[in-house]
Amino acid sequence: MLFLFSFLLWSLTCGSSLVWCLRLNTNTTEIFTTFPKLSIKACNLYTIDAAGVETALSASATNETCFRDGYIHKSPEDKYAYAVAYQIGTFGQNRTLTLVESSPRTQTQPRVIQYQYDKPGDNISILHPRLFDLVEKKQNNINNDFIGNIDSIEDVQWGFRNHTYRYMIADRGFQGLRMVEVDTSGNSRVLVEERIEKGIDLYEKIAERNGWNSIYLVNTTRVNGRDTPTEDSIRQVTTGEFDVYDVIRVDEKAQVLYFRARGMVKEQSPYHMHLARINFDGSGFEILTDGDGYHRNTFRSDNTFEDIWSRVDLPLQEVDNQVWDKITLPERFSAPGRDGETPIWGIIVRPKTFDPAKRYRVLERVYPGPQNCYTPQDLTNATMWDLALAFQKVADDNDVIVVQSDGMGTSWRGRAFRDVAWHNLQEAGFPDRIAWIKAAAKDRPYMDLEGGVGIYGTSAVG
Repeated sequence: MLFLFSFLLWSLTCGSSLVWCLRLNTNTTEIFTTFPKLSIKACNLYTIDAAGVETALSASATNETCFRDGYIHKSPEDKYAYAVAYQIGTFGQNRTLTLVESSPRTQTQPRVIQYQYDKPGDNISILHPRLFDLVEKKQNNINNDFIGNIDSIEDVQWGFRNHTYRYMIADRGFQGLRMVEVDTSGNSRVLVEERIEKGIDLYEKIAERNGWNSIYLVNTTRVNGRDTPTEDSIRQVTTGEFDVYDVIRVDEKAQVLYFRARGMVKEQSPYHMHLARINFDGSGFEILTDGDGYHRNTFRSDNTFEDIWSRVDLPLQEVDNQVWDKITLPERFSAPGRDGETPIWGIIVRPKTFDPAKRYRVLERVYPGPQNCYTPQDLTNATMWDLALAFQKVADDNDVIVVQSDGMGTSWRGRAFRDVAWHNLQEAGFPDRIAWIKAAAKDRPYMDLEGGVGIYGTSAVG
C-alpha cells in the first residue's frame, strides 16, 4: 500500500486534534452519542450499551493515571476504541494552573478548575495509548507503542486499511517525529520517522529532508514495524526549492496529485501561494496558476478548479468595495537581509490622511516565531482583522507608518532560513528587519527613523 506524506500528510490522515490542556478532575464524563457509548468514571474507562448496561474496560486507573476525555477515539464501526492514560512510574512534577471557568455548561455560577501545566525543564508525565475491544469488552495489548521521552501524542484517526489507527509522536526537544500505525490486534509499526538536528516544525509537521518541505511517497508494504523505515520504502515526489503547503486533491487512478506551495515562482514573492500538479513518480510537474499574487483554489466536481488571487496592493475585482474602504492598499517591498543577499519581504502601511511631504514616525508590527510567516500576503486576509485593525487602525490612530516583515528564523522559506531560530529565539530576526526598514526609508523620505522605531505585537512580542 502506498501513501503520500509531507507536513500535509498529518492533516490528511490524522484529522483530530490534541487537547493541550488536561483537566484534572475525576467526575464522570460521557463521551460520544452513539452506542456503545464511552464514559470516564473515577478515572477508569467504561462502555455503555443501548440497554444502559455499564461495563468497566479498565479498573486500575487512579488520579495519577486517569484516562483523558479529549484523547478517546472510536473506530468507524464502533467496535474498537483508542484511548490514552499516564503510565505508572512516569509522572512529572504535576504542576497545576488554577483557573476560573466563567460560564460552565452545567451551572450558572463560575467554578474553579485546575489544569496540568508543565514548564520547560520539568520532568513530564508520559501518555501511553491503550486499545479496547468494545465487542468483547476488554483491552488488547499493544506490542510496542514506540513511546519514548515524548512531548505529545497527536493527530489520532481510525480508518486506514484493515481497521487500523495512526497517531503522531512528537519527541521532547522537537528533534523527532514519528507516525505509528496499530491494528486491532495490537500489532504496531512506525510508518514514517523524521529526525532533524535543529528541530522539526511541529506546528506544521513538515518533512524537510532536502532542506525544503517536500512530498514523499511511502510504500507501507516494505515497512516491517520493528525498525525505522528504510530509504527503499520512501520515494521523494517533489524536489524543487519550494515549500509544499498542502495537497488539495489526489487522483489515485491517474496517480496525480494537486498541491499548493510557496516559492514556486522565483520572480515573485516567496510567500505567494500557487497551485501545481505532479505525478506520483515525480514526473509531470506543472504550475497551474499564474498571476503575481497569492492564489486560493477550490476544486469542483467536474475536476476543474476556481482560482482567485490578490496581493495586499492588488484587490480582487469581485470583492465588495465597502470592505476596502477600511484600509489603504499597503506597499510591498523587499530588500536584502543581514547577509546582503537573502531578500526579506514586507509591507508598508500609510495612514489614510497620508501626506508625502510630511515626516512620519515608524511602528513595526512584530511576531518572529519559527512556526509560520506573518506578513499579510493577500487581501482575502485583509477582510478579516489583520490589515484593518492590526495595521490600518494603528496607522490612522497614531498618524504613523506601520511596517511588518518576516526575518530569518520564520517559516516557509526553506529549512536553512528557519534554522536561524534554533536555540536563538531571542534574536527574533532583528538584523534582517532592521536592514529592511533602513532600506525602505532610504527611498521614502517620509519615513522618520531618527529616534528609533517603535514595535508592537502580541504573545511573545506583547
